[in-house]
Amino acid sequence: MRHFEAAYVKCLKRFFGFERRYSVTKMLCDFGLPTFNTVIHNAQVRLASSVDIHNNELVKHVFRIW
Repeated sequence: MRHFEAAYVKCLKRFFGFERRYSVTKMLCDFGLPTFNTVIHNAQVRLASSVDIHNNELVKHVFRIW
């Protein structure tokens, strides 16, 4: 996950034109962007919500085990 987080920050800096050493916290605050952990958390919550309302019992069972 550390590699994914580093890639997330690197892509944001490159996209917005910031230098490599620019503060990640300041950049995220300036643009109102979520941290990597927030992005991952929101994705997990959306996945869990979509599994809960899924009609297929096999899908529900697999995600209960996981």
